Amino acid sequence: MLKSVCYAADDTDVSAAVSSDVKCMVVGSQLALAPDAGVRKRAGMLLMYYQGRLDGRATPYNLETLLATEANKMTPAELQAETRRCSDALAVKAQEIIKIGEDLRKVGN
Repeated sequence: MLKSVCYAADDTDVSAAVSSDVKCMVVGSQLALAPDAGVRKRAGMLLMYYQGRLDGRATPYNLETLLATEANKMTPAELQAETRRCSDALAVKAQEIIKIGEDLRKVGN
């Protein structure tokens, strides 16, 4: 599924930024399994945001392999910490987008 959007490469040389974003995708994947529709919606936003970040990087990698590797390494405590970190980062970005929209609305009036 995810291989179509990534390159095959040696995954041993993954930058910290890529690893961090992959962890956020693991978080999103876990949250997508939640019974609550609101949580699943936020999971979708997390997945799209971090997929976009990963797609924008010039480093070739195999995302499916990275996701499996990170998911297998993360403890429940790490997953909880990463959930906070990733969600907070997305919330900051959402606020930036809201501010841009408000500024554009002012220009248009």
